[in-house]
Amino acid sequence: MVKYSHTVIYWIKGLSPSQAENSKEIIINLAVNFQLVLTSSPDTYCFEGDRHMAVAGLLLNGMFGLANSGTFEERLEETLLEIKESRKQKFGIGVYLIFLRRRKINTFSPSHERELESFVVCFDGASKQEIQLDSEPKIQAALSALTLAIDNVLGITKVSDSVVFFREDGKPIYSYTGLAGSAKLFVSQPISISSVESLLHWYEIVDSDAELERVNRLLLSSLQTEDDALRSFLFAWNALEIFINKIFGFYELKFFEELNVGNYPNARRNYFERIRTVMKDKYKLADKFTLVAFMLCSEGVDQDSEKFKKINKERNNLSHGQDVVETALPVEATQKMVRKYLQLHLGYLH
Repeated sequence: MVKYSHTVIYWIKGLSPSQAENSKEIIINLAVNFQLVLTSSPDTYCFEGDRHMAVAGLLLNGMFGLANSGTFEERLEETLLEIKESRKQKFGIGVYLIFLRRRKINTFSPSHERELESFVVCFDGASKQEIQLDSEPKIQAALSALTLAIDNVLGITKVSDSVVFFREDGKPIYSYTGLAGSAKLFVSQPISISSVESLLHWYEIVDSDAELERVNRLLLSSLQTEDDALRSFLFAWNALEIFINKIFGFYELKFFEELNVGNYPNARRNYFERIRTVMKDKYKLADKFTLVAFMLCSEGVDQDSEKFKKINKERNNLSHGQDVVETALPVEATQKMVRKYLQLHLGYLH
């Protein structure tokens, strides 16, 4: 029986390793054969994916007569070092979130296969795309949980996404389907133990709540396009707008129910119901946000309402074709607004 290991590695902008020795690598078991790892040293988890990529490069070079001197093993070692060094230069020291999923696969039928001392190379063994698509919902839930558990996440960049197969004896199989081939300052903050502990809590909530999947996906898209301020802002704004419209009816009903708590005449109840009916199609988005903010965070409603109005004004300037400075768009403020009220709403429900 052949098994596979699906490893996806993300660099998390805005975080730095904790000073505590025991928090350098934190493994969170979320389900059977599914783990998340927070670490400042991703090389061990990158190794099989790096070697898989290095072998592909050497095979391509050989096909096109570009092979360098030395044995295959020497060239492989050199290529692995180059990949590792390139990753260090691009991302440097920081925190990486690593998604690990290991499962058995029933169908594995390679068309060509060659066994080397440390690994096996084959073609068309199984569909990696199906494996990656199957993992996607759990990856999205894990990333959403991260943004809710740790406030200082400023961006999420995918470092690598690899699927490696293993024989029963543990030997890796590298399967191929054909062979084809603006700087901003930010402050990284150490991860607290409480944030890490809450990651599992948020994952369980996000994974079980399909209603807000689109909102979470848009927020993640914003964090993953942080080098493009305009797109990042629009993703975050759309997440905020959809989120408020989706939950407004729930909190509007709660608001009027609280107004009617107590032994009041029917006339009072009818009056408030009449107000609600008349206002049904007249609420502006800012009005909806203010009511939601009041219900979830009454002590901060005035401040957050003003922030929302400023964000909304920038969005309106864009939609009306006015000149805006893209680098000055309130990307981070919008992301924080979505995350804050997602946390409050999900916390209220759960």
